[in-house]
Order: sequence, then C-alpha cells, then structure tokens
Amino acid sequence: MTESKPAKRPAKPRIELGWAELVDLPDLGLLDLPAKIDSGARTSSLHATHIRIIGAGDDRRVSFRVRKGRTSKSRVFDMPLFENRIVRSSNGALEDRPVIRTPLVLGDITQLVEITLTHRGTMAFPMLVGRSTLKRHYLINCRRKYATRPIAHPYSMADKGL
Repeated sequence: MTESKPAKRPAKPRIELGWAELVDLPDLGLLDLPAKIDSGARTSSLHATHIRIIGAGDDRRVSFRVRKGRTSKSRVFDMPLFENRIVRSSNGALEDRPVIRTPLVLGDITQLVEITLTHRGTMAFPMLVGRSTLKRHYLINCRRKYATRPIAHPYSMADKGL
C-alpha cells in the first residue's frame, strides 16, 4: 500500500515590484510614501528625527518626527515601542534602533510589519522596505520603478483584521 502525500495548495502569484515603490503607513497617515525595495536589508526602516524613548518596562513608547518629503512639514508621532534592535547600517556600523509595529500597504497587500526608526536624511528615499516584509508576497524586478498601481486610500485597520 502506498501512502499519498496531501496535495499542496497552489502558490499565490507574487506581486511584481520595481526597485522603488509607493507604500502606505495608514496608522501614521503617511500615504504614497516613496520607498526603496531592498532585498539585501533584513528589516524595513523609516527616516525619523527627534527619536526619544519614553517610559519604562512594558509601558515604553517612542516619540519621533517624520516628514513625507524633503519640503513637507514634519509630523510628531507617539507609538508603543515594540523593541530595540541592533542593526547594521548601510555604512557597516552597528546601530541600536527602536522598532515599531504598524500596518504597511504595498500593492494590494496590507500586513503588520516591524519598522526600525533611524536618520535616513542622506538617503534618496525616506523608507526602505526589507526582505522580512517582502517574503512570500512579492517578486522584485530591478528594471522597473513604481510597478504597482496606486490604490484607494479610505483605511480602517479594523476592517483589515490587523
């Protein structure tokens, strides 16, 4: 008697991304945020300034400022601190960065992601989307830029189950 293996579900087709895309961080009110897609970076990161850890223990929060573009006015945010993480920056230095968890929309997929906060002022994009966010859903085409279509923006994260 031969044993049969359970049939595998067919894999969902992956969404094709360019090397740069527009992402939404709806809980922060940041829509159409330019982001570099970087499979070489493990974690996603967001350009932030005036980063401060507030409180102690389980009540720790992080306060920070974010500017969508170089000419836009910065906005102040206060969010729960998920954790601090040691990250190797693009110049090879180790940095201790605060991490927040927030929904991120890329293409037509919304997922709860971990994002480190750091000063990316010298970088071309305020956001970097790393491979932990990209796995299972996306395929990167480095010859394209802004491959996903803009989506409608009326958000309610409760409706998304996040």
